[in-house]
Amino acid sequence: MAISVDYSEVGGWPKEVYSITGFAGERRVTCAWGDRHALAVGLMTPPDNIYPYNSSGALVTHLPNVEGLRKGRQAQGDTADMASYEKAVLTVNYSTFGIATGRTSTGLLITEWTEGWSEHKTLNHAELQWGPDATDDALRPSEGPSKIEPGMDYILMYHSLSSLPAALLTQQGTVNDAVVSSYLLGLSFPTETVQYMSPMVKHRVTTEGSTGYQVRYRFRFKPNIQDGEAKGWNWHWNTAEGKYQQVYNKKTLALVKSYTPATFAF
Repeated sequence: MAISVDYSEVGGWPKEVYSITGFAGERRVTCAWGDRHALAVGLMTPPDNIYPYNSSGALVTHLPNVEGLRKGRQAQGDTADMASYEKAVLTVNYSTFGIATGRTSTGLLITEWTEGWSEHKTLNHAELQWGPDATDDALRPSEGPSKIEPGMDYILMYHSLSSLPAALLTQQGTVNDAVVSSYLLGLSFPTETVQYMSPMVKHRVTTEGSTGYQVRYRFRFKPNIQDGEAKGWNWHWNTAEGKYQQVYNKKTLALVKSYTPATFAF
């Protein structure tokens, strides 16, 4: 949604800071006092939340700060002592020290980032002892060493979708049946290593009407590496063997996949 109110840059702005790791900029813009809310919302709404003075792709980092300008007035609205001003000044900060934002091949505005997590594994104490000599004490059941395995969530956020994808309701809990890749981060995830977690949906409505849906997908990457290969969600930790293995039905001897593979749509 394009910004619908008139505004202009204050003299002396924008101000910019460059470093070897990124860019930060500050703008000060002014508008009519009654338009300050619409302008603040507009400056935070894609694609107008992108810094316009260079191609850095810097985004608004937090809510704009609003101040009154010029002579204050009273007797505005229903309350006699409410303050009002001729102009409002908004200070807006931008930075590239954040998450990656861009567009898909179909022109949809997206943001991508990753978040870390970890899980705890216990090694089989029965095969271990305290020292290299045959006479050294064996580990007790309570002394099985811990193993922390890190993981990663790939987060994909769509901005201002006009409708909600059907896959939001049908693919939760499944794993990828083929390699999937991120749009911006250059990441590729092997087959069955990513689980489609529960997405978060927000429907944004302003006084001017709907601005569409914001959808945040979370894909949990769990490689479960065994013998140098990423096996994924359908390989499980065998504590007795100290490695990942597949599981089978005891009666039919058929391979059991706890997580159903699916062709991801996002």
